[in-house]
Amino acid sequence: MITIDKGFPIPQQGTKGRHPKWQILFTEMQVGDSVLITTGQAIALTKAAKVLGGNVRQSSRDCENGFTRVWRIS
Repeated sequence: MITIDKGFPIPQQGTKGRHPKWQILFTEMQVGDSVLITTGQAIALTKAAKVLGGNVRQSSRDCENGFTRVWRIS
């Protein structure tokens, strides 16, 4: 038997998958904006952008070791 639960909050729109904080960051960025984050975080942000139908570009040139700059391009 399936139990119907009442009173559970509905998740925010635009958050799909396991890492909604990266999706929220992506939606707050405008085209041309960039962030300096770790390489691992850049991978998570790239995946979030794809889930939301957007696109980013990243480069570690001129960044400290282990960091990457990520731009929103669409």
